[in-house]
Amino acid sequence: MLKIILVAAVASGVLMVPLLAAAESKPVVLKGLDPVALVKGKEVAGSKSIFIDYKKFRYLFTSDADKSTFSHDPDRYAVQRNGECVMMAGMPGDPNLYLVNNGKLYLAGSDSCLAQMKKQVTVHTKDLENRKKVAIMIFPGVQIIDYTGPFEVLGEAGYDVYTVAEKAEPITTNMGMVVTPKYTFNNCPQPDVLVLPGGSVPQEADPNNPQVMFVKRIAPKTTFTMSVCNGAFWLANSGLIDGKKATTFYGMLNDLKTKYPKIDVIDDAKFADNGQYMCTAGLSSGIEGALHMIEKIDGLGEAKSVALNMEYNWQPNAGFARGAFADKYIRDIIGRTGFTLPDGTNSVVLDVSGDKDHWDKSWSLTGKSLSQHDVAQGIVKQLSAKWTAVNTESDGEETTAWKFTGESGTNWTAKTIVKPDPTDASKLVFSIHLEKAAS
Repeated sequence: MLKIILVAAVASGVLMVPLLAAAESKPVVLKGLDPVALVKGKEVAGSKSIFIDYKKFRYLFTSDADKSTFSHDPDRYAVQRNGECVMMAGMPGDPNLYLVNNGKLYLAGSDSCLAQMKKQVTVHTKDLENRKKVAIMIFPGVQIIDYTGPFEVLGEAGYDVYTVAEKAEPITTNMGMVVTPKYTFNNCPQPDVLVLPGGSVPQEADPNNPQVMFVKRIAPKTTFTMSVCNGAFWLANSGLIDGKKATTFYGMLNDLKTKYPKIDVIDDAKFADNGQYMCTAGLSSGIEGALHMIEKIDGLGEAKSVALNMEYNWQPNAGFARGAFADKYIRDIIGRTGFTLPDGTNSVVLDVSGDKDHWDKSWSLTGKSLSQHDVAQGIVKQLSAKWTAVNTESDGEETTAWKFTGESGTNWTAKTIVKPDPTDASKLVFSIHLEKAAS
């Protein structure tokens, strides 16, 4: 757009003002009061002809002297937190709702926020300039919930949360969301907390991988570093958790164990806390880990308050750990590809349930000329690689009983059944039941 410069004579001198469409003007903040005067405790209206546009807002001044004072140290006299509400991290503040505390200017997002700020001003403005800094590393193919979950939780706690990436360019996440990082690896402020999400993470990265090099440089200087999901491989590649406990997405626990034998990989907890370094399990576990991080920094009460405000049913002692569920013994055999079924067979999961001591899952199978016997024999052949068949029965249903030894020498029993679907003769139902044997 062509900008026309208007030279306007004013009492204080000649002012060069860009003549732009009204929509391009920045909103006047602080009700037009002079910010330098406000910091000194005086409410004096500024002049529309003496102003500075700084970041999001336009600031008005009573004199050129105050304008000059502002321009020499704008971050001191401008509203703090880039104009965000003091009460709600990430929420834009209303330019007309302000509060002065200890020579700093803050905005509120609503009348109710302002009222609460005035009642508890020392609580809500304490150490705002010294808030905990949280850097969340993002990269092409990053898992959305892995970085946005902790971002929301830690931001809710009032921490200064920002994204950082190799380049200052838009990044496409694993599901197509496009996000632009706030900082790059070269200009990122040193964080107190570093969050390493999962997604497109190399299990064995080149030593010169930019993300790995960033982690090696930044993580040791943090108070805490937390991985989410297969973001654990960022730490594994860096060598920072050798000799420490770690967990990851349940489907990659064996990969982590095999490729990094120096790491003590656990599967029975949502996170592995080693003090400075913490690994959380898959996806939503990052929310749990972030709440635990708040507990470590600010105490259990604050963490519970954050969870309640987010309407999140946080149960830190519930013991849910996906990686420890009994179906790991099935996954250990079938891997990520599933059961081997006759060509042309389509399967749909009917139901799944279980915990650490038992597992039930059933599928509906369809296909041209589907043979109940062929399906059952293929499953038996596949499971026989690690389980022992106890007996097989064929009486309308193809049933096989199994036994095997699990972790720590525990004994398990299982049963597989392939039978006609009682509601549709063209379909079969395949079910499997696992159960830890009584000691």
